[in-house]
Amino acid sequence: MNDPFGDTIKTKRMECHLTQKELAHLCDVSPTYISKIEGGDSLPSDSLIRCMAGIFGVDEEWLLDVAAKIDGLALQRIASDDVRMGRLLRRIQSRRISSHQWQRIWQVLEE
Repeated sequence: MNDPFGDTIKTKRMECHLTQKELAHLCDVSPTYISKIEGGDSLPSDSLIRCMAGIFGVDEEWLLDVAAKIDGLALQRIASDDVRMGRLLRRIQSRRISSHQWQRIWQVLEE
């Protein structure tokens, strides 16, 4: 399976001359888990992505973007600042947004 995030992790790990076992040890996870991430069978937590970003010497936000993940703490701050944003984020999380609603969201964001 071609997985951009898994491919990126493998490339960065190899650029750092690390084995899966060594990366797993540095991140306090199993080598099997690293293999699953690289193979596209598992998506790591935000904290593990941050750990790997530090090891690879890359920006955490960039690696979260590659993983197509949004920082959970940032979402909590946004949701607590505005009740409507919290409602929107919960609906997005549960994927109960119609195609019309997505179009409207994008229109608003582009304004």
